Amino acid sequence: MATVAPMSPSPRLGRLLGRERPLLSVVVAVHDGAEHLAACLDSVLAQDYAPLEVVVVDDGSSDSSVAVAEACAAAHPERVRVLRRPAAGLGAARNAGVEAARGSLLAFAEVDSVVPPGSYTALHRQMRRTGADLVTGSMARQRGGKLIEPAWMRRTHTRQACVVDQHPEILADTFAGTKLFRREFWEGADLVWATGLGHDGSVEDGPTTSRAYIVARRIGVVPDVVQHRRERPAAQRDRSTVADLQDRWRAKRLALSTVEEYGAPKVTEVFRHRVLVADLPDVLADVPGCDDAWWAALRLGVVELWGMHGSLTGSGLAPLDRLVGWLVEQDRREDASAVLTWAAEHPGPLPLRETPHGRVLAIPVLDATSVARSAIALHADER
Repeated sequence: MATVAPMSPSPRLGRLLGRERPLLSVVVAVHDGAEHLAACLDSVLAQDYAPLEVVVVDDGSSDSSVAVAEACAAAHPERVRVLRRPAAGLGAARNAGVEAARGSLLAFAEVDSVVPPGSYTALHRQMRRTGADLVTGSMARQRGGKLIEPAWMRRTHTRQACVVDQHPEILADTFAGTKLFRREFWEGADLVWATGLGHDGSVEDGPTTSRAYIVARRIGVVPDVVQHRRERPAAQRDRSTVADLQDRWRAKRLALSTVEEYGAPKVTEVFRHRVLVADLPDVLADVPGCDDAWWAALRLGVVELWGMHGSLTGSGLAPLDRLVGWLVEQDRREDASAVLTWAAEHPGPLPLRETPHGRVLAIPVLDATSVARSAIALHADER
């Protein structure tokens, strides 16, 4: 996992750097995030980048988020401001923060994350070096007391300057908190965060970051881990609701529409089958025990986004998830539930069967003769 060591400039050098660098505004939108807000703000204020301001936007919190934010502002009156507004969702809160921000650079820190030392310096250094409109870095998840950088993030984030046609895989990094934007670019491209999608940043980030990648004249990429994301254990996560699914599908449609309008078949293909599917395993995990309305909402989105465009069997999902996705497309709810329940009860390598045409999944609770071979076959790079 790559990180950037914090700098320790002399006071005089620090002042010089402060004059040379543009003001960076970091927008922190919060809704009932008091538990982690102080750690997030502390990590931003500890950055070696200067000059820096923090705009905290409280989105109608019912907990002590406002008190935490105002205490931070009282301790750092020259660098922290707090805005309060009625609850309207994360996107609307971020947009209000952008309007209030004074910097010519923009970043967005997420309440359930912390910003590692040196992150904004690393992003700005690459922006200055490449002239990029935005720069994005990698991310590590805090899981079980450890920091784990996903393999796909590590592969995707190599130090470079590119456009989306050259590196369409970068579209998979939808995280708002891994990026630094030039405000001139943000406003010139009419970028705004999607609204009306609740408070889940993993849903709201996609449409905006996808458009930013598409319209950017140059994208800067760094291997540095610039965000540590907290993750709740699966057992502590709430089941998604029908409304959650509808918000998720709407966000995906918005993002996909931007990519399709761009008109590059390779970019669209990568986006549909490798980017849009990234969060599906967490969604599919809720199939066992779901009700009729939730299943109908799930199937509607899966068929529209993938079933009519070559099926999830050709996607970048893991073999088990491709199988379950195909079962959803075929409206085989009981089979999908049985497969997922069996897999949860039997952790470890999945059973495979050799055939003249290659290996296939051999899930005991599923009659393989009733399933398309493409739904159980391993891809070439999985052999």
